[in-house]
Amino acid sequence: MEDRGQVEGRNAVMELLTSKKDINKIFVQVGEKHGSITKVIAKAKEMGIVIVEIQKKKLDEMSETRKSPRNNCDSSTI
Repeated sequence: MEDRGQVEGRNAVMELLTSKKDINKIFVQVGEKHGSITKVIAKAKEMGIVIVEIQKKKLDEMSETRKSPRNNCDSSTI
């Protein structure tokens, strides 16, 4: 599978956000508004990063790890 520079999982995405690397957008499961994802969303908004809410099925299809992350991001610098 080709490497699209995709990072999956809340903690990994938060690390990427704090590293100040270039992030195109963050995909978040629709309705996911509690727990640590709120910090990810707040940080992304603060940095002006696009946040896209999508259905769980689509997020699962996008997953490269197949572990059903509730969010991932697309980074052009990884």
